[in-house]
Amino acid sequence: MLRRLLRRAIRFGRKLGLEGPSRTVPPEGEPERRGFLAHTAEVVIETMGKDWPELVSGREFVLKVLQQEEEQFGEVYETGMRILEERFDSHQNTDVITGKEAFLLYDTYGFPPELTAEIAREHGLSVDMGGFEKEMDKQREKGR
Repeated sequence: MLRRLLRRAIRFGRKLGLEGPSRTVPPEGEPERRGFLAHTAEVVIETMGKDWPELVSGREFVLKVLQQEEEQFGEVYETGMRILEERFDSHQNTDVITGKEAFLLYDTYGFPPELTAEIAREHGLSVDMGGFEKEMDKQREKGR
């Protein structure tokens, strides 16, 4: 559930134009650039750390996890959005993203189906989640 929340935050941050994490090593003496989630967490820790000392003691772990999630999911998000935008721009004569399309995004690129459904709704489309589940079942059978 926490990962889902973080991914939604990343998505909405990107929609607002907030910059993702920097992959470059800063020059000596300069602070490391962090993604907007880690930066926000730093402010929260600084502000709330007096009342919740576990925030201060867990600071490095929290920042590391947020940075990693933002980097990893940021790549997945960019790829998935590019594919979805191509799909939206193709003006296919259907208002449904097929289960196969949603499954391809999930299985090949790691793009979460609930995010596909949310973005589709924003574009006036729906996702055939029954078809997605059928594709998942086929994949599970192959795995056995």
